[in-house]
Amino acid sequence: MPAQLVVISGPDKGRSFEIPENQKLVVGRGEGSATKLRDPTVSRTHCQVEIESSQYRLTNLGTASSTLVNGR
Repeated sequence: MPAQLVVISGPDKGRSFEIPENQKLVVGRGEGSATKLRDPTVSRTHCQVEIESSQYRLTNLGTASSTLVNGR
């Protein structure tokens, strides 16, 4: 089963996005984002998630607000 990013709060709560192996999933509100979230606290290009060789990497893309993982 492919890995998924699941939105747990806000206007997009319950939506999920598949994270493809060896590709980057851009998270944000903008047209260049694979997720196109509606939450006004999310930047146009907020962060990106990637899986490579079973290693997960989350990169903040310069957003003014925080990018949290497991509440931290």
